[in-house]
Amino acid sequence: MTFERLHDEPIVSVLMSSYNHATFLSQAIQSIVKQTYKNFEFIICDDGSDDGSVEIAKKWAAIDTRIVLIVKENGGQASGFNTAFKKCRGDVICFVDADDVYHPNKLERVVGAFFQFPLAGCVLNRLMRVDERLRTRGPLPLMGTLPTGWCSGKMLASGGILPYFPGTPGINLRREVAARLFPMPESEPLNMCPDMVMQRLVPLVTRLAAIDQPLVDIRMHCANTYMRSSLSVQSITKELKLCEELWNAQHQFLSAFQPDLGAKLRPVDVNLGIRIQRYARARLAGQTTSSVLREVLDGAGEKPRGLARTFWSMSALLPLWAFQFAANVLLTQGRAKQWLSWLEGVYRPSEHTRHERVEEARA
Repeated sequence: MTFERLHDEPIVSVLMSSYNHATFLSQAIQSIVKQTYKNFEFIICDDGSDDGSVEIAKKWAAIDTRIVLIVKENGGQASGFNTAFKKCRGDVICFVDADDVYHPNKLERVVGAFFQFPLAGCVLNRLMRVDERLRTRGPLPLMGTLPTGWCSGKMLASGGILPYFPGTPGINLRREVAARLFPMPESEPLNMCPDMVMQRLVPLVTRLAAIDQPLVDIRMHCANTYMRSSLSVQSITKELKLCEELWNAQHQFLSAFQPDLGAKLRPVDVNLGIRIQRYARARLAGQTTSSVLREVLDGAGEKPRGLARTFWSMSALLPLWAFQFAANVLLTQGRAKQWLSWLEGVYRPSEHTRHERVEEARA
């Protein structure tokens, strides 16, 4: 996609789909109201809350005219964002969950990045994981860097998965991109994870730019959708099923443009992460794992290399408790990985925005 230049002070629409987060809602709203960038509208869609959330949002809307409140019956997070998007009028679209906290300069940094990289229709920003009391639990991604540039070829070749793409409050879109994606699917299970749908579709239509600093605190608590604090057969099965549904959504999205375009999306089985999770599930279930492990090491698609290959090759020899501990370190966002991230120096706060300069030069 190509884009016209933004106005000097573009309208930013911040969309929230809120459901029964009264405990955190006021703090989330306050973090938007106090943004250093002032030309925004804040569309809150309450998705059938029954815990007092509506009353809290009404009080804020009465104080600040930039806040628009929509109340509807429960239909899932995607339906809330769909309703909010229909109402918004911004040139830039940002997202926030009702338990998130924007850093004061979030919108200012995002708008600046869109001016800096006019070819990008999506700006990503890191997130900071916090607990219910806002105590830091490490940035996202913990290990790795946000994707930048034109990534569709990489996605198609890897079964439709692009690593290190952030969740909802780390995704910021030009309106033209959002209009291509919305409405989000409202059927289960995708109605509960519109951020994952965006993760799979955005890189297929536009270049990406990235802000290395965390600009939003995201709370990790028991009510988080699809939060996985430890591995189990059930949690892995749930995630693999969701990955299949997301792949189907990608395939339909591509095929709607051109029938043979969907055929370029390789099966999700080629993705190394998917193969590893299937092996971990088999091991945790006490099943025979030799054939599943061969798929990890030598199956179609990317293969583990270096220390990773050594670990997975030897993992069948580990007792179950040791395997479970190691797999949790590698495949979840726990404390051990936070320390690994710190030791490797992957997370270094930066005052600049990244993009693949070669894309700018070619354009």
